[in-house]
Amino acid sequence: SEINNTILIGTEAGQNNTVDNIIFIGKQAGVSNIDGENNIFIGEVAGYHNEHCGDNVIIGAHAGYSLEGQGSIGNSIIIGSHAGELTTTGVKNIFIGSNAANQNTVGSQNIIIGAEAVSTGVCSNVISIGYQTGSSNNADDNIFIGTLAGANNTTGDGNIMIGSEAGYGNINGNNSINIGYRAGYNNNGDGENIHIGTRAGAESNTAEDCIKIGYEAGLNIRGSNNMFLGKYAGKSNIFTPGNGPYNIGIG
Repeated sequence: SEINNTILIGTEAGQNNTVDNIIFIGKQAGVSNIDGENNIFIGEVAGYHNEHCGDNVIIGAHAGYSLEGQGSIGNSIIIGSHAGELTTTGVKNIFIGSNAANQNTVGSQNIIIGAEAVSTGVCSNVISIGYQTGSSNNADDNIFIGTLAGANNTTGDGNIMIGSEAGYGNINGNNSINIGYRAGYNNNGDGENIHIGTRAGAESNTAEDCIKIGYEAGLNIRGSNNMFLGKYAGKSNIFTPGNGPYNIGIG
């Protein structure tokens, strides 16, 4: 049948396409597309494996290479060289940046923006914005904003990490809020912490259930269930894990 409103440019681009309203530009861009509607694939092998899912914008060499979607459902925006390259059934995602969400195979409903952001993990319902933010993340429901924020997080979920290198060393801590440059930088306890301010709780490796607000507040505190409010509050106190709980420092 006649195909309308379609642009195919490049060797084998869209060679199996049967539907209207398609733009495939680049060598083998959309080469496998059969009836995925309203797709734009631009770049060498962009959207290469997609056959049926529609409403996608994929721009960049190898971007969305493995995309399959869920039936006809795609609804993703993938922009950047190798962005979302291994994504298969993940849908309703926004991946922008070189290697952004490169290995996020089945995760859905993410906003991942930045070179190598969440580049090696699989997750859903994550907002990750900045260079290498959440680069190792394999957990859901996290927010990482700022260069290297949450970069080493793997299984910790429900976290908010905002600021350059905020929560950088967290691996499996859950439900923490780290806001500020290097806030909670090396904290890797069970979580449930609030660190707000430059380097607040930055070296409190194993502390949990703490509130530290202010410049370098509770910087070295390793005991749990503590509260330190104000610039340098509790900065120099070092407690071994399991000791020094239930302190309040103000000033």
